[in-house]
Amino acid sequence: MSYSDRGAAFCALKSISYYRLSAYTYALREQSPLSEAGMRRPRSDQFIAGTSFDDVHKLYNFDRKLRRCLLHGLEPS
Repeated sequence: MSYSDRGAAFCALKSISYYRLSAYTYALREQSPLSEAGMRRPRSDQFIAGTSFDDVHKLYNFDRKLRRCLLHGLEPS
């Protein structure tokens, strides 16, 4: 995974935390090959070529905004 701005990546990791952001990397990791029984294994630890920290941060921000919209809509009037 690459990053365009080391300082911005550091600030994001510091404010959001690595463990919270790591969930958003799952979809950006390569698929593992099927097992001998034809079952899908967990995703590998290798990222899809071209993946950047900005992609992960954008996914996190999209999810954060979506959660806020949904929670606002669910609040009783």
